[in-house]
Amino acid sequence: GSVGVNVGLIIERQCDLYVHLTPRTKQWDTCAPEAILREAGGRLTDLFGQPLSYNSPEVQNRNGVVATNGAAHDEIVRRLAPLLTQFGRLRVES
Repeated sequence: GSVGVNVGLIIERQCDLYVHLTPRTKQWDTCAPEAILREAGGRLTDLFGQPLSYNSPEVQNRNGVVATNGAAHDEIVRRLAPLLTQFGRLRVES
């Protein structure tokens, strides 16, 4: 899927960041790409910087996805926060 392709681009250093704003990705879209990205030094969280949950009956990543090369992940999440608030995107509790 597109998460795997985009994470692959980060790992290959062709891009630094991938953001998926909608809750359309599912656990099976992010599980393997996250494991590979982490081994390469990157990070993958929800839009709010929280780790994704893979032991939940809810299979959707309801809070979107941010994948980075790891260098500025926290800063990117911090800068996304006011935009998410401005456009009414609130964190959904699982």
